[in-house]
Amino acid sequence: MSNTLLIFPAFTIKLLTGWKLGRKWAHVEPPTEELEVVQMLASLYAVALEKYQLESQLKFHASRDPLTHCFNRRVLLQEAQYHLDNTTCRHDLVGCFFVDIDKFKQINDKFGHEVGDEVLIQVANTLKEHFGLGSVIGRYGGDEFVGFSCFDNKEELETFVAQLSSSLNQLELIEGYQVSVSLGYHGTELTENLNLDKLIKAADVSMYRVKHAKRPKCDRDHGVKIPG
Repeated sequence: MSNTLLIFPAFTIKLLTGWKLGRKWAHVEPPTEELEVVQMLASLYAVALEKYQLESQLKFHASRDPLTHCFNRRVLLQEAQYHLDNTTCRHDLVGCFFVDIDKFKQINDKFGHEVGDEVLIQVANTLKEHFGLGSVIGRYGGDEFVGFSCFDNKEELETFVAQLSSSLNQLELIEGYQVSVSLGYHGTELTENLNLDKLIKAADVSMYRVKHAKRPKCDRDHGVKIPG
């Protein structure tokens, strides 16, 4: 707070202690009352600034996942619904993306939860690099992330998917172990009655198909049925 107190009154006191004559300032000793007013205003300014900074921090932490600093699930869904309801993106298509880290439990069991946290952070940072202004990205739960973005056409959507998938599967090695990520997506025309839950469900089903295709054939033949 002391730095703020110095910034505000310095300029104001200069105004009170002289007037400009040509290019020079003639020194005038300000009345004590005026100095007290300036100091009081500076104190009020500093308190207001500190309050604003504290409120901004509280708002940030209330809306973010504490580990990855992506939106938490509650705010993710709120932001996505707001964008859809207000047709914020003036494009033809909206894409929903569902990201799941493959064999994440095994990573935690083998390398420990600290390493697991680092993997989550790596994935989140990669997503932030691809989902730009106007997009929404958040941690949906556990090792799952969900994102939304808008596109002019299907070709642009598919190019984005290819680039994102490539980046997600080039994460740093962890003690020789290559992290793998499954990415599912669903693109649809941007309409007024777009259902957020159905959009996420469709992307989730797409992700399970990608994950299922990675398994050995014997596992796929006896595996869990893909939801749909």
